[in-house]
Amino acid sequence: MSSSCEVAAQAGAPLGIFERYLTVWVFLCIVAGTLLGLYAPAATLTLSANEARRLTATAAIAVGEMARAPLSLAAVHGRRIA
Repeated sequence: MSSSCEVAAQAGAPLGIFERYLTVWVFLCIVAGTLLGLYAPAATLTLSANEARRLTATAAIAVGEMARAPLSLAAVHGRRIA
């Protein structure tokens, strides 16, 4: 179990729907991205057009959201992240 899950379990806070079904959301995003690339290639070109230093805005938002959860948990529980 990861440390963020242990903290949530110790605090007795129930997991939200997003956290509980995170694997499902990731799978659905992969399927949606694949279908978008197959059936609407112009849309994928539009999304990748806003690229800066080989990083698309979509990827930057996804990475930011993944980093937000552990930072939020640490702030709630008064811990410092090194």
